[in-house]
Amino acid sequence: MASTTSTSTMTMSHGYIDAHNHLQATSLEPFLEQIIPACEDLGVARMMVNGITEQDWARISDLARRHAFVAPSYGLHPWYLKQKQAGWEKRLEQWLIADPKAHVGEVGLDLWMPDPDLSAQIEILQRSLQIAQRNHRAITIHCLQAWEQLLDVLRLERLPARGFLLHAYSGPLELVEPFAELGAYFSFSGYFLNPGKEQRLAPFSEIPADRLLAETDAPSMPLPDSHTEFGLPPQPDGEIVNHPGNIRAVYAALSALRKVDLSDLIEICAKNANRLFG
Repeated sequence: MASTTSTSTMTMSHGYIDAHNHLQATSLEPFLEQIIPACEDLGVARMMVNGITEQDWARISDLARRHAFVAPSYGLHPWYLKQKQAGWEKRLEQWLIADPKAHVGEVGLDLWMPDPDLSAQIEILQRSLQIAQRNHRAITIHCLQAWEQLLDVLRLERLPARGFLLHAYSGPLELVEPFAELGAYFSFSGYFLNPGKEQRLAPFSEIPADRLLAETDAPSMPLPDSHTEFGLPPQPDGEIVNHPGNIRAVYAALSALRKVDLSDLIEICAKNANRLFG
């Protein structure tokens, strides 16, 4: 943590944990010289930076070498499975062996995307789970509109003993308990504060405190303007770019939703992140 950490953050026993983002994204790259110090000043203790294709794993590893609060995670996102190359499993395992602090992700199931190949997604997820379990690493899972299918896969696989993260959990409340019994953690996204997403908030009032985390998914899933603390220029197509420093606003919103003190929430999430990610 930088020596310029704010007084309010310094009074807390733990820093903010961004359980899931994509700091390696090309839309963030031009602004890293302002993003990194901003996150240090906020008191960000750790951010789990997730890969989406094999092509970005090296960049994530480089970010982790240069910035102590960056923790790498290597995976194949279901949107980009057509880009996978033969032998990816062996190379993924090599990345994990090279860095004991690295984990697996982002992988998962997605029936929301156009023309999903569910069988291919399931195969990649199963192999990724096996690699994570074999190497005692956590795995971060993406899921959209495939919650029952995901539960079926997880029930049939040997899972990492340390658990797995369902990032930006948008599934129903009734599936929280069966997922938690399998070792799930659930991260809250500030995107759920946007109008029309209110139903996504309800489970986060009920999720057990020892399974709770928070994330930005930066540069994706922006918060509404009313909650955005850090802004970045939009993409040429007008798409909003989410700044990782908005993790503080995500924590503030989750603190209000659960009616707990912010300092208590920071400590809860830090303990959960340490249990899951080491």
